[in-house]
Amino acid sequence: MSGSQILKDTFYREKLLSLSTTEQSLNVEKKKLRELSKSPIDPETIVSGLSSLGKTADGTSYSYLSIDISNKDLFSIMVFIS
Repeated sequence: MSGSQILKDTFYREKLLSLSTTEQSLNVEKKKLRELSKSPIDPETIVSGLSSLGKTADGTSYSYLSIDISNKDLFSIMVFIS
């Protein structure tokens, strides 16, 4: 085996190790995200952040116009619009 072949083989082994380590850490992070997302936000947290009551865009009713829940120790939030 030549010196350049050994260098090339070592290079690819290091790349493979780096890639597998990255994939493992991504899987750990995904697992953490799944665990953290299992605890829903309680309605009191949402209600406490609502402010600025005003008319809706069509002018037929009233709605809260803003929400601030930045200091509520939330990890993430997912919004579903129906």
